Amino acid sequence: SLLLCGGAAATPEQCEALLRLAVEACERYYPALQFVMWAGKSAEEAITAAMFETQGRA
Repeated sequence: SLLLCGGAAATPEQCEALLRLAVEACERYYPALQFVMWAGKSAEEAITAAMFETQGRA
């Protein structure tokens, strides 16, 4: 969300950043939704799988 008080208007840069973060969140958590709906897994299993982050270098 973007907090705008006192008649402030969002800048194009703020809108771009907000949309970029929203898309990143969708890309990260959509697989968890599929895991629950299509694989019949629990929400806990799905979020654990979605939060997996690879570390290191290949």
